[in-house]
Formats: sequence, C-alpha cells, structure tokens
Amino acid sequence: MKRVIAFGESLLDVIYEPTAVIPGGSVLNSTVSLARSGVSVQLMTEFASDGPGRILKNFLVKEKIGLDYSCIYNDAKTSLAFAVLDENAKATYTFYKSFPSRRFEINLPRFDNKTILLFGSFSALNTELNSIVQTLVTKARSSGSLVYYDPNFRKTATVIDNDTIERLNFNFNHADIIRGSDEDFEAIFATSEIFEVWNYLKNTGCKLLIITYGGQKVEVINQSFRLHFEIPQLNIVSTIGAGDSFNAGFLVAFTKHIDYEYDTILMDENKVKKCIKTAIHYASSVCMSALNYIPDGFD
Repeated sequence: MKRVIAFGESLLDVIYEPTAVIPGGSVLNSTVSLARSGVSVQLMTEFASDGPGRILKNFLVKEKIGLDYSCIYNDAKTSLAFAVLDENAKATYTFYKSFPSRRFEINLPRFDNKTILLFGSFSALNTELNSIVQTLVTKARSSGSLVYYDPNFRKTATVIDNDTIERLNFNFNHADIIRGSDEDFEAIFATSEIFEVWNYLKNTGCKLLIITYGGQKVEVINQSFRLHFEIPQLNIVSTIGAGDSFNAGFLVAFTKHIDYEYDTILMDENKVKKCIKTAIHYASSVCMSALNYIPDGFD
C-alpha cells in the first residue's frame, strides 16, 4: 500500500465571517482529506504544547494522522492564522508565529518507491527550515519516492529575493508533480499561461504540471499531452483549503494505482484524467462548506 509523508506547518485558523476556529495549515488540510479517504499518512509538522497545540494534537490523533516525525515544543507558541473572507469567499491572512531557535531535531522517515512526499507553502521556503527541507526532499528522490510540490506562494507574505528564488528552484528541480494556482505562478513567473510556465519548468525534474484557475478551469501538461478541465458552477462558502483538498484528491486517486510505477502513471493520460477529476471533486466539496477538508464519510 502506498503511503504519504507530508511536510508542512500546522496552526489554528481563526476565520471571520463565517466565524470559526479550526485546525489548519496547507499541508495539514491535505492530510486530513487523505486520512479521511483511508490513505496512510504521516504529518511532519511542529507546534507547541500549549492550549492551541493540544487542540491540534487531539484533532490529528482523532483523524488517525501519524505524528511519528512531528515536533511538539515546550518553549514556543502554536501558530495562529487570522483569515477574513471577501465577497468572493477568498481569504486574506494575518499570521502569528513563535518558534524556538532549534527546530526539527528528529530522525527522518524511511522512504521507498511506495512512498509519496507532499510538501509546500511557507515551510518549503522558510530560512530556518531550509536544511531539513532539502535533506528530506533529496532523501525522498534518491529512494525512488514520488515528490509532490505545491508552492502555495502568497506574494503579499513572501519576499521574492535571491534566497527565495534559490529555494523555489531547488523545490521545482526536485518535484515530480508541481501543482499551483494561477496566482502562485503569476507571483513567481509573472505569467499563469500554462505553456509559458511549462517552459520554465520542463527542464527541471517536473514530470507533470497542474495549474488551477480558481473556479474556472484546471490545466495539465507534460511532455506527452495537455489536458483541460472546466469547473462546475458551485455555491461557494469558503475557498480556504480548496487547493489543499485538490492535492489530496489527486493523491487519493493516484495511490489506487498500486501495481504501477510512478512514471508509468504520470505518462498515462487516462490515469491522470481520473486523478484530476477526483481532485476537482474534493476541491468542490470543500468550497461548498466552511471546513478546510472533506467531511467525514465523503464519497
């Protein structure tokens, strides 16, 4: 059985209109949808042993998400994200973070050709975490694991300097699948036209590029084919977690092909179509609720 190792931040989302306080973080959101779909998943994350941290830990344990490679600090505060939704249900964030000076001093998980590494967002570009990210990704690639990268790049929250560009290039060069929104690629490359983005990425390690264009469409490209998918009309409640659940839906469908090599799946147009359709189904469900992940019993 294929399993997912997910690396990323955990925090509490404090959402205004509709008001809610729920566990969040881009990669955490994906792991919840994965675990609720029966996928074996370990979350490599960090939070404190304070009140919010206990809420996170209890939630993750209840969801059967492994924490064998997570760090729970006594000398820190669990991160908070204050999110305000606009008239289109899109969120703007203010983050509150307090970490110790020494982070992720743990043993790394075992990787093999039955393992998928999912990573992205702030943790993948963080200065203090650069060493652990590069070690983790390099180990996954050298062990034959599939690497799935979602930059989840917010221009308002990340400074595009030489160090950031260097880290982005490393992540792009070591990812088999890259999935980003049109806003991500506009911020990084000043374009979201899929052929133009593919020209930047086709000579990296990327075997499949996926671009999601909000509630409009999804486009996919690799060296063999290009796919286009329209998004059905939805009654949107919140877009928080939509891209994260898209990632989860893709990987849920992907893990069902247990008898195939990763490269074989990525070059099979029909198998990729099934993965994308499942991903859209997951993202659509999340957009129509106030949750960051699919509900229990989702089908």
